[in-house]
Amino acid sequence: MDEDLITKAIAFLSDSNALVRLAAAGALRNLSASSDDDMINQLVQCDIMSGLVDLYAHYHEHWTPQQPDNLSLQSAEKDPHAHSFIHATHLLLNLCECSEEALDMFNKAGLIEKLLNCMDPTVFGFHIAQVVADCLLCVSENNVNVSHVLLPMADKILIMIARTPQSHTEGLFYLTLGGLLLNIGYCANIQTILKAISMNLETDHVCQTNQFVHSSQGGVGENMAAGAATNGLGSPLSLQELENMLAAQQLALEMLSNISSPEDGDWEECDESIDGFSDEENMDLSESQDASTNLPPEVDEGIKHFNLVDKVLKKIPYLEDSTCTALKNLRHGETILRRISCLRTRSLQCFQNLLSVLDTEDLGGPALLYTTWANLGALTFQQNCTDTTLLEAATGAMRAVMGKLNQSKSTELNRLSQNDLQIMFNAGLSCSVDSVRSNLARMVGSLGCLIVNINEAEALVKEPAFPVLKAIVDFLLQLSSQENQVWVMAEALDALIDMFSDDKTDHLAHNTHLVDRMKGLQPIFKEKFSPLQHQQKKKKLGDHRALVMTVRDNLASFTKYKENRVAKVNKFKS
Repeated sequence: MDEDLITKAIAFLSDSNALVRLAAAGALRNLSASSDDDMINQLVQCDIMSGLVDLYAHYHEHWTPQQPDNLSLQSAEKDPHAHSFIHATHLLLNLCECSEEALDMFNKAGLIEKLLNCMDPTVFGFHIAQVVADCLLCVSENNVNVSHVLLPMADKILIMIARTPQSHTEGLFYLTLGGLLLNIGYCANIQTILKAISMNLETDHVCQTNQFVHSSQGGVGENMAAGAATNGLGSPLSLQELENMLAAQQLALEMLSNISSPEDGDWEECDESIDGFSDEENMDLSESQDASTNLPPEVDEGIKHFNLVDKVLKKIPYLEDSTCTALKNLRHGETILRRISCLRTRSLQCFQNLLSVLDTEDLGGPALLYTTWANLGALTFQQNCTDTTLLEAATGAMRAVMGKLNQSKSTELNRLSQNDLQIMFNAGLSCSVDSVRSNLARMVGSLGCLIVNINEAEALVKEPAFPVLKAIVDFLLQLSSQENQVWVMAEALDALIDMFSDDKTDHLAHNTHLVDRMKGLQPIFKEKFSPLQHQQKKKKLGDHRALVMTVRDNLASFTKYKENRVAKVNKFKS
């Protein structure tokens, strides 16, 4: 874009006329939101941060919007000063999210103080307070400067988070403050944040969306679609409330994912007290805790106490086709559909994280995990899902469930038949998403390992185990033979190596002609791997390099070892 035009627009941020500043801030906000990183960098190079600093100088310490509670409904021209602040803060968020240089200038200019002055919803209303909180949530991540300013205020922020929200607008704001505390490493009372997460996940998003569509079609109007629809907190479900509900639930899932991430090493300084539970509740929870959990006690107990696993799973269901069709005919319907799709993906990603840190019983037990796995399979492979992000998340969750069932050596999967798996196999072989094929290969391999683990050698070559195991072997070998990505092929081959590593699978290997088929794949794998030079291997394979190198090192030796074992089977049978 023309730099002169950008520079002129930035200059208008400092104009004495509030309407001019409003127009400039709005135009630049839209430009930053609809463009790529190159445009963000161009804006920063044109010194947009200085323009924003000049604009924020118009907001003295005691300024307030004219009608703080009606900002989202009124036209910007009625209070251009307030709406310029909103546009500018959205613009600031977009810049700092994509540009380290912009974030550094944010820190040096001391803009955090300007923002903090406007985060009180009782003075500025929830619209401005939410915009400020969103911006601070963005700039506070791994930002020591922001942490130094916010940590002395953390106890006061915690008090706000503990309030019972009277609307989804309030719930979103309090939850965003919780995310802010997590970003700055404040976890003295993680239970309060987990409670806020729980409260925001309680509302049935499908039911509320259905009611919103129904009331909108009934002529009530999108902006105040009330009628029978309520948001679960007692107030009418307007378009704004619906969007805030979905935004809050997405944020809650993202926060819970981060809290339960096994890679999060910042829990050592968490307060051991568990405020919000009675002594009796604390005792019961502590007694039920399994020592193998990877979470701190207060986090583990909070997840169980607030029944968060179940609440996460309830965010996976989608809308009926008729509701989706109706939404597409509403002015903001496409936005709602995108939010719900994103919500489902976040729920699957969150569930996958929870699977890695909770025990099988805390996840509902093997029977519930199997049902969840089957339901995810139906979602992924029977409904012709075309959302690649959702597919990746769903197969990733299925892979994690299978791994969990494998660890517990559950017998639930004995209920599976070859026909149950065939739909999954057919979809996997034709899927164009690399990560989905990889997840499916590892998941199917885990299923094979589980069936091998829970059966004796003789049972592996008889009904009902053999047809399923043969279908698994056929799928992994076919996937390997037609796979273009060497790392996905490595995933499938590694799954086979794991599955047949136990000597009790020798007869199974004989009956499925494993050795000859794997020997035929060795030159194919070598052909895909060999052209890559050393630096190319590191760059192209990335995180998959270790897996590919492991398969390269083990494939030939495993095939040779298994060949000798199967030869003894042949000799015995002859």
